[in-house]
Parts: sequence; C-alpha cells; structure tokens
Amino acid sequence: MRNLETIFSQLRNTMCETSALVQQTIQSALRQFRKPYHRMEHKHWGIYLLCSLAVLHISCDSANKVEEKHIPFEFGEEAPRLLIPVTLHDSIPAKLVFATSYGSPLLDSAFVSQHPSLTPEDIPSQETEFGSGWNPASITKCILYSDPELETLKLKLGENPMSFGNWTVGNYRKLFGENEVDGITGIPSADSTKVWGFNFENNYITIQEADSFEMPKEYMQFPMKVVTYPAGGMTIHVNLPLKVQTSDGDTVTIHRDFFVDTGAWEDIILTSEASELAFFDNKKDAVWIATPYNGLYTRNHAVKVSLGEYENDSFRVTTYDHNHKTTVSNSYFIGLSFLKHFNVYFDFQRKVMGLKPIPNFERIIDKHARRYHMGFNMEIMNKQQRFIVETIADNKENTYYTAGLRVGDEIISANGILWKDLTPEQKETMCQGDYIRFKIIRDGKNMEISVPINKNEPIGY
Repeated sequence: MRNLETIFSQLRNTMCETSALVQQTIQSALRQFRKPYHRMEHKHWGIYLLCSLAVLHISCDSANKVEEKHIPFEFGEEAPRLLIPVTLHDSIPAKLVFATSYGSPLLDSAFVSQHPSLTPEDIPSQETEFGSGWNPASITKCILYSDPELETLKLKLGENPMSFGNWTVGNYRKLFGENEVDGITGIPSADSTKVWGFNFENNYITIQEADSFEMPKEYMQFPMKVVTYPAGGMTIHVNLPLKVQTSDGDTVTIHRDFFVDTGAWEDIILTSEASELAFFDNKKDAVWIATPYNGLYTRNHAVKVSLGEYENDSFRVTTYDHNHKTTVSNSYFIGLSFLKHFNVYFDFQRKVMGLKPIPNFERIIDKHARRYHMGFNMEIMNKQQRFIVETIADNKENTYYTAGLRVGDEIISANGILWKDLTPEQKETMCQGDYIRFKIIRDGKNMEISVPINKNEPIGY
C-alpha cells in the first residue's frame, strides 16, 4: 500500500503541475490510501486507481493542449461575404472581406484617405489593376505598394500579425458595391507553418503553430495543395471525392482538386471547362440567377452530397455554363456555403484540410440575387447594336420563356421604345408593370409577344 502512495506522490510532483483538477484528484487518492485498510475493500482499490488515472490522463491532456484564442468573424449584411476584424498600425480598426482566393490586402481608397499613415510617401509604388476573375469587365485602376523587407503595413488579426510584402489601394467599395467593408485580404504566405481553423458553429477563427497541433479524430481529412506567392498570400486546392445526387435520382462523382474560395458564397461551382457540366445540362429544375455582369447567369441545382460516410441534401451545385469566358484559374471550386456545413482546419504545414460536420448549417443568402430571364449575344450587341437572344431560362417560372420568346429572336423594342435606347431605369420601371410588349424579328418575320410580369418572383437566393 505504501508503494501506491509513493506513486501518487510522484505523480503530484511531476505531472500537470498547472492543473488544479489534477492536484485535487491526486490529493483525493492519497487521502483514500491513508485510510485504514478495512474501510475500503481490496477489490475496490483497482477500480479507484483506474478511475484516478483516467482523470489524470484527461486532465493532463487538457492542460498540455495549446489554448486556442478565438477571433470572431461575421457575415456581411450587404453582400454574402465573410468579414474579419483587423487592426492596422496597432490602432486603426478595419473590417476586411476574407477571401482565400485573394493574396495580399487591397484597401479601399476612401478608407485610406481617412488614414494617410497607411501609405507613406517613401514606399515604392506603381499603378496596376484589380478586379474580379468572374467578370473580366470589372477591372479598375489601383496603386500597388511594395515593401517586402520593411513590412510597413502592420496588419493584425486578433493578436496574430499578417505579414505581406505588398498591398494595394483602390476603389473597392465602388467596384463591388460593398460599402460596409474597408477592403479584402487572403492568407499570408508567412503562415505556411500554421493551422487556420474556422468554427462555423460559433463563428470564430483560430490560428496556431502546426508543430503544436494534432487534427482531432472526429475530423475527416483530405489532402491539400498550397500555392505560395512569396510577396503575397497562399491559395488552397483540396482533393475531394464528391458523390452528387440530383433531385431526379441521377448521380455523378466529381473527384477533383477543388479551389477553395471563401470569397465565393456558393457551395460547389463548376465553370464551362468542367467535364461534368454535361451531366447538369438537361436538368430542368435549375434555378437561373442573373449575375451582376450584363447578360450572364448561373444555374443552381439542389443536390445531395456524399463525402465518405457523410451525406447531406442541403448542398447546391452552381454552373457557369455560359459562353463568356472568365479569368478564374480553375474549373472546380468550393465556396463559403460548402465550408459552412463543417468546422474546418487548414493545416498548411502538413497540407491537410480537416472537416467536421456540424448540425446547425445555415445558408448564406445573396439578398440582391435576381432570377435570370434572357441574355444577348454580347459580340453582336457591341459591334452591331443588335439584340439577339443567345440564352433564355427554360423553366416554367420564367414568363419570358412561357410567353414564347426563344433563342435567336432579335429584340427590336419594348413597350414602343427601341431596345437600344432604353435606360436601366426604364427597364426597371417596365418590370413593375403588368406586361412588356416586345416587338421581335424571328426567321425574318416581324412578331409581337406580350410577356406577363411575375410580381411574386422571389428576390434573393
């Protein structure tokens, strides 16, 4: 019996000295061992010893675990974006869009004008361009500041420095219509030895060194490819074997390297180069959404996704299947709504992504999204000022389609006004009425088609 007391005394002196629970457990065990032998039956000693050691193991594991510091994030009110609170120059608070597709920070020019210390005159700078890869027409001018050695732009997320060798200043708010934010940023390349965690149950980020991190057992793990830009940031590709089932029961496996883009609010995105796109071409239940770019659209399919033993029917596949090219660098993407189904770890050192399904998924909604009706051949429109219908949403909810408009029709006028002379305000006013009377040319013949306006058409998606 004295030997057991000696063991516990040694444990008290050597194990988990900072844990109050462990100290209490050891003291309790010692008190029990000092009792007269007849007060505890011999067979109970083993059980008590095992229980005490189990508490010691759990407590020591907890005590030795690196404390995670939670950095809260939020989702935008104006746009479906993940927003992070940062501090610039140790005292200037800012709210930035967090996009893993983006590199070094871009700060809004109006925000910078209020804080001139962000752009010292002695820092090398040059004029360049920025915009969205989803819309090549959205390019605008900006100023690039480059300072890879001095790190003049001091940016912190919580207590974590985000070190970039360059940053840009441009009119972000005007270009993207997001007045609630001060710019955008990605993950710095300097964090290649760290682990970023995103807890979508409670909306916080954790950042820790990879050497002190072990992926929790309940997380599914998938291999990542990380592309590092020394002066900028990192981009992430993750290999996922997704089994996708549409509402009609058809299935397709999409086992690809997906580009992770938290700047995109959708779930799973396929562009026109994706070979699996043909699987979705004949699905008639797609919701067509107009993009903010003239004449373009996405088709959105509600699907069930299986990933290993996990499956969930609240996913969507978004297809960019129009003929107008984007400048995005990949054909397969997972966006913010995909990630929000899980708690997520990005281990940049081991190049592994961990996913743990969560029960309280809540979809991000683009409250400004409008249903797509029809679009024109942009080349003919720009060169000849003729408006030839190139695409039309072929679903029963689209009254333009059910009223009889078809691909190939040339739109001449609407409600007696030449289409080429219509202003955006006039088009919006027409959509508030009961009908739009189109005069068209089809196969060389003049026709008139009246399209009833669906005033109950939903806005937002």
